[in-house]
Amino acid sequence: MAKAGIRDQDLWDRSLQVAKGIKRASSRSFALCDIAKAIAKTGQKEKAVSIFDQAIQIAKGIEGVSSRSLVLCYIAKAIAKAGLFDQSLQAAKSIEDTSLRLSTLRDIAEAMAKSGLFDQSLQVAKSIEKDSFRSSALCYIAKAMAESGLFDQSLQVAKSISDPYDRSLALRGIAEAMAEARLFDRAFQVAKGIEEDFFRLSALHNIAEAMARAGLFEQAFEVAQDIEKPIHRLQALATLVAEMKRAGTVK
Repeated sequence: MAKAGIRDQDLWDRSLQVAKGIKRASSRSFALCDIAKAIAKTGQKEKAVSIFDQAIQIAKGIEGVSSRSLVLCYIAKAIAKAGLFDQSLQAAKSIEDTSLRLSTLRDIAEAMAKSGLFDQSLQVAKSIEKDSFRSSALCYIAKAMAESGLFDQSLQVAKSISDPYDRSLALRGIAEAMAEARLFDRAFQVAKGIEEDFFRLSALHNIAEAMARAGLFEQAFEVAQDIEKPIHRLQALATLVAEMKRAGTVK
């Protein structure tokens, strides 16, 4: 095992030598970033941080705001995926292009939420100046919280989303997570409060299906009947009938 480790280390060292010899700054920065990503996956976080930092410093020297911002955006997102959030935030804050900076902060917030770092992810999301990027990040965080069973917190986050589309998308995710947890009454109440028709109807449809799979056929029928649009209602009823047949309730 020790020999294999030495061989791996030798491979990284040779890869770094090749990467550092690349003339074009953007290509050199990308190469170092990709090497750092691979090293981070082996658990060598300190070494990965050092190489990511080299990639960042090279990127900062690239001429042109657009080109410089694109490379820093790529690096910051890669660092976040490696779970090195403090470093990724520092890289993101150095991005001069506003849209790229905000989209990067959104992705970092989402990566934090995916790792269960909800407080940190919320802090990053709320720091995003533009509503569209902030709403998108908060939507992802609310759904991630719900999937972790943090329903009260997820609802608070969802209700703080100013964009109706993202708010409705978050509430649908929460309602469906509640249904998966068999909190059907609560899921139904959340779904009924969704503003956007498509998300409300699809949430009710999915709740009815979850009830049917759980053998709660009468409740599933009541929810299906509450779906306004015929196509969604018929799809939910078809699933209900299929589940009843499988259970031997109807022939």
